[in-house]
Amino acid sequence: MELLGVFSGADMIYTYPNGDQVCIVCITYICQDFHGEMLAESDETAELKWFDIDDLPKQINPTDKRPLQAFLENVRKG
Repeated sequence: MELLGVFSGADMIYTYPNGDQVCIVCITYICQDFHGEMLAESDETAELKWFDIDDLPKQINPTDKRPLQAFLENVRKG
């Protein structure tokens, strides 16, 4: 695994629909070799799914946008 980045700041503050507010510090890694099964770790997970890099969902959690953008830039660099 390779460290992609550590993301925090004003754009990583999120308010959930129930009113709970969190300040997220997201430590993101790139894994080149995954095998096994994805497992939901809580009952808050509705679905786990892999996506083709050219077919990513349009609607994602706002706090996931910056880490995802950094990943896409990393992939484009090779």
